[in-house]
Amino acid sequence: MEDEGNHGNDDTRCFILSTLAALHTSRMACLLCHSSMLVFDRYPLVDGTFFLSPRQYSRCCLEVKVEGRTQYLSAVCMACLEGWGPNHILRCVYCGTPWDGSSLVLGTMYSYDIFAAMHCCIERTK
Repeated sequence: MEDEGNHGNDDTRCFILSTLAALHTSRMACLLCHSSMLVFDRYPLVDGTFFLSPRQYSRCCLEVKVEGRTQYLSAVCMACLEGWGPNHILRCVYCGTPWDGSSLVLGTMYSYDIFAAMHCCIERTK
């Protein structure tokens, strides 16, 4: 049975799957807690979300070329997005506000840095 739902952009899915296939892997580590997440070939692609950033936050971020520019493919697991448990809470280094990723769509990819786009205080914009 074919998946006929409109669950995401097929170009995005192909980009992620071909990037991981070139690296001979089917898993991605969460940027925050480093838990290993299996990447699926249909939406939702992962139990979390992918995003692209010009910044390499850690070694688990995968270097990719997007429109001739170097970007880093990163992933955050659902537990860290939702802030479940004490080991999954990310706080702003300036104001201490917990980061809340619960509004992000699970299983797809954002073409921008999700941390840079969600400001909690004026210091984060500098």
